[in-house]
Amino acid sequence: MSTESQAAPITLQPRSTPLGRFALSLRRFFAELFSHPQSALGALIVLAFLLLTLFGPMIAPYTANDQSHAPRIAPTNEYPFGTDFLGRDVFSRVVLGARSIFLTAGLGTIIAVTLGTLSGLFSAYQGGWVDEIISRLIDAFLALPALLITLVILGVIKDLEIEPNTWQAALANNSVLI
Repeated sequence: MSTESQAAPITLQPRSTPLGRFALSLRRFFAELFSHPQSALGALIVLAFLLLTLFGPMIAPYTANDQSHAPRIAPTNEYPFGTDFLGRDVFSRVVLGARSIFLTAGLGTIIAVTLGTLSGLFSAYQGGWVDEIISRLIDAFLALPALLITLVILGVIKDLEIEPNTWQAALANNSVLI
C-alpha cells in the first residue's frame, strides 16, 4: 500500500503586519456596514456629499451668487434644482455650500471633542472641589436651551474681526456642543 501525503489546502492569511491587520479590519467594517440596507444607503449619501465637497467647484455650472438668471425657474436640464427668487441656480448653491457645511460640522466636532475631553480629564484628575465646580458649571450649561446660548454667543461675537456670517455662526453653534 502506498501512502500518499495529501497537502493541506492553501488559505491566504492576511499578513501579520499592522497594515495587513488594518486592511482586514477595514474590509470587515465595510462588509458589516454594507450588509444592512439602511446603513449602506446612509453611507452612500454621506459619500456623495463628501464627493460634492471635493469636486464641487468643478461640478457647479454657475457661481453661488450668480444672479443672471430668471427668478423662480422650475427644474430643467439647464437648472436641475431650478432657481430661487433672486435668479440664483439652486443646484450650484447646494454643491458649493456642501463644503462649508462639512467644514463647519467637522471643525465644530473636533473642537467640542477636544475641549470636552480635556476639561473632563482635568476635572477628574483634580477631583474634589475643582471637579464639583466644573461639573456644576457644565450642568448649568446643559440646563439652558442650546438655541438661546447660540443666539447670546452670536450677539457677543458679532463685532469680531472674522469672516462674516459663516465663522460667526460656526463658532456660536459649535460652542454649544462643547
